[in-house]
Amino acid sequence: MTGFAFVFWSITFFVRVHDVDAAQASQTFGWIYIFFGPLGPLLIAYLAKHLSQKGHYDANMTAGMLGGIVTIPTILLIQMAPSPLWAFIFYAPALAAVNSPFGIAAGALPVITPPHLRARVAAVYMLTGAIGMMFGPPLAGAFNEFIFPGADGVRYSMITMTCFFGLIGILFLHLGRKHYALSMKNAESWDGA
Repeated sequence: MTGFAFVFWSITFFVRVHDVDAAQASQTFGWIYIFFGPLGPLLIAYLAKHLSQKGHYDANMTAGMLGGIVTIPTILLIQMAPSPLWAFIFYAPALAAVNSPFGIAAGALPVITPPHLRARVAAVYMLTGAIGMMFGPPLAGAFNEFIFPGADGVRYSMITMTCFFGLIGILFLHLGRKHYALSMKNAESWDGA
């Protein structure tokens, strides 16, 4: 939810907080996203492969968790940036970090799922993502409307979303690492999977 809200409200943040024209903010954001958005999933996949080669059965979960850990401070730096230039500079690592778990998550689930359940697991994963897309941006907007009113409120809405949901996500990934590693070990024994 945090990532979807962050991307959705980015242009509004620049317009309301830094008084940047929406067209200029959109164009700059787009160029940063094109170059740094794909970098996160690539780096996290490389990290997961490296950890896996060292014998870490929880490599996919650990790599995704590290992406989440980097996401929180980078989004917070953007919200506290003193100028639009600094905010745009902080957007580069933030967009890489926000996007980092998506590729690894989609690849992490099928390898621990028995073949006859993979379609169901993929469907639940996609449903979970859709729920995050459905509730993340409106929830940030509700925070801005009812808890942090005013033009500057979008900044505090994003801080709240990032700290609350970001930390919950990291906690869930951390708690799932042991179980994921056990599932990876069990998956090695499957024949013809």
